[in-house]
Amino acid sequence: MKAPIASFLKLSMGEGTYISSEVAESLGELGWQPVQGSYDFVYRWENDWEKNGKGRPEVSDDIKASVESALKAHDIRYVFKTFESANDGGS
Repeated sequence: MKAPIASFLKLSMGEGTYISSEVAESLGELGWQPVQGSYDFVYRWENDWEKNGKGRPEVSDDIKASVESALKAHDIRYVFKTFESANDGGS
């Protein structure tokens, strides 16, 4: 059985700005969930990392591209990290 995999996002915006509901909704539609801790959102891979015959690196690139597209209009920078265990990134 493969270890659970999760990707985490930490968003970076200008001082005095906050994550709008529009941004949260856009990420939610992509499968991201808000979390508390070191990161702002988590994507729990479940079996997504083997979909469509793609391996983990290719799916990870697809997920990053969808995040970049969702955040582009909002001038938000982000850090994207993937951990073999879903618990590694949230602390």
